[in-house]
Amino acid sequence: MTKSENPPSPSGSATTLDDMTDADTGTLERFYDGWARSYDTDLLAMGYTAPRRAAGIMRDYGIDPSQPVLDAGCGTGLTGVELQRCGFTAITGVDVSTASLDEARAKGCYAALKRQDLS
Repeated sequence: MTKSENPPSPSGSATTLDDMTDADTGTLERFYDGWARSYDTDLLAMGYTAPRRAAGIMRDYGIDPSQPVLDAGCGTGLTGVELQRCGFTAITGVDVSTASLDEARAKGCYAALKRQDLS
């Protein structure tokens, strides 16, 4: 899929995602803060399966679920939910978006969440 072929999100929030490629930290934070409430619904509607696949790979490779896991760029916590379903308990999430971290916190699957600029 090319940049111009991004599927529209059901909420309309993700229509400028391509514009974020070279965005500064403040712009990224504002963009994801504005998208946080509909992010899960939008990504699932787009067929996003990476969180489930990543957690399944960790489980299938026999990674000890009691060991700490860093979910870098955790967003709203979709990967944390899937990791928890696979038995992982010591999950730390970091993300630039405070609103996304609030959504992730509400899921109750992280041992710790921290705002962090990963760029």
